[in-house]
Amino acid sequence: MKLLTLPFSIDPAAYTASYILRNGLNPLTTLIISPTERFKTYFAFHMLEQSGRDCIAPFMITSNTLIKSLASLGGMPVAGEVERLCFLFRAVMDTPGTGRLLPLEKLKSFPDYLSAGRRILGTIDELGREEVSLDDETLENLKESSRWAENYLPILSDLIRIYSRLLKDSALGDPALILKSIGKEEILSFFSIYDNVLLVSPLSLTSFEKRVFDVIDEKLTVINQDTTDYDFSAVSTYRGKAIFEEKATRPSIRLLGSSSRMDQVMQCLGIILAELEAGVEPREIAVVNIDSLFSEMLYNSLRSIGVEVNYSEGIEVRKSPLFQLLFHARLFFKSNMDSRVFLEMIGSEIFAQLTGSPLQDYRALILRMRREIIRRRIFHFTSLDALFAMASSCLIESGFGVGGFREAISLLNELFFSKSFKELYLSLNALFKRLEGKKTYEFYAVRDLLLDLALELFDLELFFEHSPFEIYLNWAGSRRYPVLGSYLEGIQILGLLETRGISFRVVIVPSFNEGFFPVQRTNDLFLPTVVRRAMGLPSFLEREELEFYYLKRLVDCSDTAYLISIDDPGGEIDVRSRFAIVFEKQKAEEIRHTDREGVFSYVLPLRSERGEFLKGVVSKPFIPGPIKKFSRLDIERLKRCEVQYYIASVLGIREPEEPEGGIKPELIGQIVHTILNELYRGFEFSPGKVDQEFFEDRLFKLFEEHFREGFFTGGEERLLRRLQLDNLRQALGRDVERFREGFMVCNEYSEVELSGVIGSDPSRYTITGRIDRVDKSPSGEYCIIDYKTGSIPAEVEHFREGGFRQIQLGLYGILFRLNYPDAKIESLNYFDVNKKKDLVEIVGPDRIDGYLEEVEEHLLELLESFNSKEKLGFTVDPSNCVICPYHSICRVFER
Repeated sequence: MKLLTLPFSIDPAAYTASYILRNGLNPLTTLIISPTERFKTYFAFHMLEQSGRDCIAPFMITSNTLIKSLASLGGMPVAGEVERLCFLFRAVMDTPGTGRLLPLEKLKSFPDYLSAGRRILGTIDELGREEVSLDDETLENLKESSRWAENYLPILSDLIRIYSRLLKDSALGDPALILKSIGKEEILSFFSIYDNVLLVSPLSLTSFEKRVFDVIDEKLTVINQDTTDYDFSAVSTYRGKAIFEEKATRPSIRLLGSSSRMDQVMQCLGIILAELEAGVEPREIAVVNIDSLFSEMLYNSLRSIGVEVNYSEGIEVRKSPLFQLLFHARLFFKSNMDSRVFLEMIGSEIFAQLTGSPLQDYRALILRMRREIIRRRIFHFTSLDALFAMASSCLIESGFGVGGFREAISLLNELFFSKSFKELYLSLNALFKRLEGKKTYEFYAVRDLLLDLALELFDLELFFEHSPFEIYLNWAGSRRYPVLGSYLEGIQILGLLETRGISFRVVIVPSFNEGFFPVQRTNDLFLPTVVRRAMGLPSFLEREELEFYYLKRLVDCSDTAYLISIDDPGGEIDVRSRFAIVFEKQKAEEIRHTDREGVFSYVLPLRSERGEFLKGVVSKPFIPGPIKKFSRLDIERLKRCEVQYYIASVLGIREPEEPEGGIKPELIGQIVHTILNELYRGFEFSPGKVDQEFFEDRLFKLFEEHFREGFFTGGEERLLRRLQLDNLRQALGRDVERFREGFMVCNEYSEVELSGVIGSDPSRYTITGRIDRVDKSPSGEYCIIDYKTGSIPAEVEHFREGGFRQIQLGLYGILFRLNYPDAKIESLNYFDVNKKKDLVEIVGPDRIDGYLEEVEEHLLELLESFNSKEKLGFTVDPSNCVICPYHSICRVFER
């Protein structure tokens, strides 16, 4: 064996290419065992770059592929994952005592069994690769290590034995169980066609791998890496003196802090854009994916500003419209055909395509169906015939054909009630065939993956309490589909294991916190640590050391590395990774969160095309699909300024807090809202009866609790408290008068988060909001009330002639009507707490229905217009910029 040890500063992919070219190795008789699939692309790139001409690359396989290839020499077909799960299930049922090893309740639920079964199969894989046999002698020797070994290892041994026998009876093999039968003869036969075998970046090899490479020792050249400033002997298989000196210039390591994931996204955008402007090629920038949620946020943000990016992990299938349609179909039929779920299901663009309906007319059809369901008070459809009867009238009145709609619902019904996985696959295939035509890459990627996953389940012969369709959704939901990208193009967002054997100029490590690095583990696979130690298996400690090796190598081979930890005041993520101390010893530069200079300043994806104030527009960043959900606050921001909405809602940047001290009107309003909401909470009202002294005493106690002395600084506080308490007492007095007239506070409707759907695809939106208070009038109708501690908006601003500048009352009315269709709204009102201390009616009973329809129409036009725009507009009122919390980071004043 020839051992070539490189320092961390040398790129293994580049060195391997130069080694082959320099030594004239014949590519036809040379095999490279690469650490990853990604390594192959980088190696080929360096081969072409260094040779200066087209050349033949040696054959390359990964270590995992090598093991599978050797296992195939055992002479029997290898079982797939589903087959292995099935045989394991039967083995669990046939093995005495497995109830102690695996709770039998988990065998009733497919999701529970899938999780437990994969853990056991993972243990079988590890024992096979480490060539550990649980024979009688081994079990006897391990009894002394722990009570777990004494009580449970014999059961595991029996389980593996029965599992192996069941596979053998079916003429199938498990790779982990076949490896022990692979001897020297098979290994030499496999490598016989190669004169040279290059093993790149081997680390912590399994016992089987060590045995294989010992057999071909004469042909083997090992290219590994090590460092002099940290001892990695616990995980290094091969160790030797570096053939090159460490480079004199160490990487620039910068430790940063962020207050949240979104703050971290903005920092990363700033770093990436600054590095690109400095001349770094996009493919030379790597962002390590140790936090999937953050990585997806960064991926979307980079795409939104037109920066090419390769996101290796891909997007969850469950987030795709195609999967969401299947999910809603399951929910619809499982909920006894709930009408609200029905509207959710048919409201998607995918369902519209299933029916063959023109999308431009489909929204009106959905709106008609929703109104018909409300008019008939349909909460659940009694049968599909009843559903079709309701839908037919709406379809005919809207000029649509009935057949396409009926066929779409019937296909989803067949899919849900599939009795076998074969039947499920055929129904799924028939459904997808109705969606043929020009579609996006994402659609085809998800469609093909969903069909492949349905085929995988053909071999599942288990009986759970779940139907085939439910098992299928669980099987598919956690999978990811690849996004378009290239290893050699764009910013690289990649997992830590994918970085093996390759190097980047700039490395960004986000979420450098405990739980993310090293990754949090609640268990050490299936075997306890003390047992693993006794069996000679690596524990979580070695795995953490392995993680750090990969990270330190990646950092040390870069020119610049940014390690960003999150310090969340809420405590969700707040502990920096323990490995930060190693980088601190390398004289890392710590950049504190408050330092926003240079490349760490916030760089928003908002670039003015024209510098003049009120004339500038910004390119609308790319958003994956139209935005379909808006809160009340979102809509108010959108109406005020589209750029402010984008910064606050799409990017998720929180409004900066004001300095401590001083009297803050916004906070006063929040306190008053809290006091008034708690004042009547928990009390049932009897018409005409109220104890004013009781509520006055309760008001005083709540005021002292929430408006305590010293809350604000400054000499005006005492006067403010006295005036505010007096205002609240007068407001309570007016409430008492109304209660004696027969009005009642409806606590069940007040301060409840409501959501509802307006419109229909392609203009179908979910709106959300929380109503301050709902009162029931003596007539049995309901008054919607919004507390106001500031000035009451002019009445005209709520109507079309005022441009619907104030929409909160109308939005609350729409949400109330959608969520409580049987409750009739009498009026929409403000409660002026500080001036009139009384209700101010904005919309009375004679205008309610027409007003809410006008507001809904306005909202649909507003949201549809926003989603269809290519440009984002600034505010039309310059005074909004004076009070905007994002004034310092918006680029409206750019020249």
